[in-house]
Amino acid sequence: MSHFNFLLACQNRDFDALEEMSSERMVFRLVRQDSTEQTGSLKEMKEVFANAFQDLSYWDFEVVHKVQRNDHNIVIIDSRRENRVDGTVIHSLWILTFQMHDGKEEIQKVHIEWL
Repeated sequence: MSHFNFLLACQNRDFDALEEMSSERMVFRLVRQDSTEQTGSLKEMKEVFANAFQDLSYWDFEVVHKVQRNDHNIVIIDSRRENRVDGTVIHSLWILTFQMHDGKEEIQKVHIEWL
């Protein structure tokens, strides 16, 4: 259920919650439609999410697949963002990797592909 809490924190722009559930070694990667990439850590992810999760957008998330690999939980999510002003739609595929650490599941990797 950590992926649900992660997505809820994104939608609510709750950056404190995102920080709390993120590993210190968390890796973020965004691949845009033109194949340009942005990589970084929690700081860069929060900057991207601050722009993406504005009140002007409606988001829809669908869990496509969940799998466990050793002590990691990997969740693949199909995302759709619609701008409420001009109606533009962006589809993306999210791959989230979580790992248990000190009794709680932390986000280790966030990989987003804009389609």
